[in-house]
Amino acid sequence: MINFIGLLVKHDRVQYLPLIIRHYGDLIDEFEGRVRVSVCSVYPLDAEEVSALKTSLEGTLNKKTVVENTIDQTLIGGIVLKLNNMLIDSSVRSQLRRLGEILRKE
Repeated sequence: MINFIGLLVKHDRVQYLPLIIRHYGDLIDEFEGRVRVSVCSVYPLDAEEVSALKTSLEGTLNKKTVVENTIDQTLIGGIVLKLNNMLIDSSVRSQLRRLGEILRKE
């Protein structure tokens, strides 16, 4: 590890260390059959909600899941899931936006 950091310093690449760490973590997750899911909600999810969501996702994805809950007061309600390159937006805000687009077309 010391040699690797020394190599980054020698070639003036230390600024890439956070990116390298993140990609290494992604490789470990992939190797262990694990996926990290970011759940954005208006309020913190309680343990029962996180457990139910985790069980549902593990059944759908056939992978172990690690759920990380973030808070966004602008959502109004619902949740937004982010995993890998996928975004599942079931927030009230996005549903209202889609409804507005439909009404503008008519």
